[in-house]
Amino acid sequence: MARFQRQPGVYALVVKVGNTSKLKIGALGDVEFQRGYYVYAGSAMNGLAARIARHKRKQKRVHWHIDYLLAKAELIEVIKIPTSKRLECKFSQHISGYAESSIPGFGCSDCACSSHLYYFKHHSNIEVLKKSIKSIDKKVYFRDHS
Repeated sequence: MARFQRQPGVYALVVKVGNTSKLKIGALGDVEFQRGYYVYAGSAMNGLAARIARHKRKQKRVHWHIDYLLAKAELIEVIKIPTSKRLECKFSQHISGYAESSIPGFGCSDCACSSHLYYFKHHSNIEVLKKSIKSIDKKVYFRDHS
């Protein structure tokens, strides 16, 4: 059981924004979020279970960009991919191929990506994304090509 708790991996948080609103997102400043759905790509190299449990908590110290959004929006789903490889950016790029737009600079202050948060106007588009993730041959797709 403890081994499962510490299993590393990448994950996507599916977040619903009920009404268009402007939120202060740490150093990013004021960011306008359209009504719809957002998918955030993250990693948890010290354990998926603990990281996801933290994201689900309502009471927590605001640390990451996603914490600001989760304080005002609804976390509706989590997609997890266990892996010991550092694949957050590759996973984020995969998600970006299905999104309508992104929030520049969100969640990517520690990498060269332009964003780790993607906008989907309709939930049905997220269902298409989820099917694409399930169909990935993870042993091939997430192979380290460095």
